[in-house]
Amino acid sequence: MSLSSPCDGRPCRRWSHGHLLLPTQLNVMSRQPGAWRDAFVGTIDGCYFDVHVTGFDEPVRCWHHEELGAELSPGEPTCIAGTLLRLPIGFINVATDSDVPYPGPLPRNDWPPPTMSAVITDMGTGRGLDDRQLAQDRRLVVLIDDIRSFKDGRSCRIARTAPDGLALLRAMRSLAIDELWLDHDLGSDRRTGRAFTVMPVVDEMVRAATAVGRYLIDEIVIHTSNPAGAVAMGRALRGAGYPVRRSTDVTVWRSHG
Repeated sequence: MSLSSPCDGRPCRRWSHGHLLLPTQLNVMSRQPGAWRDAFVGTIDGCYFDVHVTGFDEPVRCWHHEELGAELSPGEPTCIAGTLLRLPIGFINVATDSDVPYPGPLPRNDWPPPTMSAVITDMGTGRGLDDRQLAQDRRLVVLIDDIRSFKDGRSCRIARTAPDGLALLRAMRSLAIDELWLDHDLGSDRRTGRAFTVMPVVDEMVRAATAVGRYLIDEIVIHTSNPAGAVAMGRALRGAGYPVRRSTDVTVWRSHG
């Protein structure tokens, strides 16, 4: 039985099982600890891996659109709720070869109080981290760029489009961000040629500064190679009171374009 389905472009834009994880789905389920079953990771083979669930005789075969072998090891603890897995690397959305029923009988009013909240932290992979995992990261870095990643592999939350960047910032509204790296040009529509930019994110940050208070960001780094875009971004963000600097160091980046 094949669980796999191709991604819709690069970065992936699919929200079906095994692909990206909807922020609303993650945040609802992360607040329902009574819905999760304890399990551990079994055999890992590329994008496929087994999850051994407490109370199940046979492992549940899972598929995820990213290979996880470099980040997971057999025997690592996890828990599962439907098609959501909570792993040491974060929450992910999987396709499975069998339904995993929620624990029962346990009336909703008897569920233990929520012990975590979750946010989407990488809109390119659709993963999410809970508050405990976020606290383990020494620095909270966000990158909004359609093709670049940090060459040194530093921990960061990545959004590849302006809508994903908006969703990411809004999900992290209460968190203090150490660095926000912003590109200006974020690709184009292949059919119409319409160019996409980061300006919707900039506009949201300016609006927030006026309406409800600035986002908690220690430093904004504008790294775009578009000079006019850099000037427009810097002018708007500095005018709203954000700390901004310009970076033209191309050695920082690994490009996926």
